[in-house]
Amino acid sequence: MADIKLEEILRYQPFRNIVRAVKVESLGEIAGLSGQTFKVTGSDGKRYKLHYADGWFAAREIEKTVEKLPHLFPKCYGREGRFLLFDWIEGRMLTKEEKNPEVYRRLGEWCADVHNLNEVKKGNIDKYFFERLGKIPASIVSNEEKARITWIFEGLRKEIDVEIVVELHDIIPENFMVDKKGRMYLVDEGAFMHRIKGLGIAKALMKWIIDPKKRAAFWEGYTQKHSNDYFDNEYERFVMLIECVRAIAFKTGRADLSQPEFYKTELIKLKELCGI
Repeated sequence: MADIKLEEILRYQPFRNIVRAVKVESLGEIAGLSGQTFKVTGSDGKRYKLHYADGWFAAREIEKTVEKLPHLFPKCYGREGRFLLFDWIEGRMLTKEEKNPEVYRRLGEWCADVHNLNEVKKGNIDKYFFERLGKIPASIVSNEEKARITWIFEGLRKEIDVEIVVELHDIIPENFMVDKKGRMYLVDEGAFMHRIKGLGIAKALMKWIIDPKKRAAFWEGYTQKHSNDYFDNEYERFVMLIECVRAIAFKTGRADLSQPEFYKTELIKLKELCGI
């Protein structure tokens, strides 16, 4: 994506009816390539986050998600073209060491809220999986191991009914902030994608919400709004298998993430799931 110069934002002045920008600081590209973000300070000293989406379609999709789930986000002032404006949140970013069970209950509730949108989409799950499996270098997962993974996947696939829905896919600590009053917000507006139901949950359970008490708090929040009967042991194994393959293929395909430490967790879990 071509970078947009800070001077252009100052000249264009998006949301000039709300804020007259006097200072704009780049926060860099957003993981997942959903755009760029900027910290904007108005003439009255109030600060905002300006999201510059990677395309008009992406901007409209973010706008629709925010409208449907406004309680997940900081106050949004709307969209102008590819720009969206949010309140700037002062507070702390969550970490993997977060101990407050209320945080995990809230995360569970939010995942349920997203699933309750029931925005089902058709998709070829087999194609999604095997394309990514094929992208993993044989030096990392051998052809013999891929044959074993394929056998496990196909066996589970026959037994499990799967939907593709809108998913809060990037449930990672740095995408959430708690303000000074203790209110939690999702601060990655591009964290939503049509994915296999529960794929984002699998990612969180594998890499963040590992402790049994935290996991129990998550499911307590989730089941208050949405049944988790579908997410039994076999289903969890299935979506974790898909998430491991997805993550390894993505990370080994990017120069900045291609070192073993970036996909170590997923590789270990993949081999555990498949008895390799």
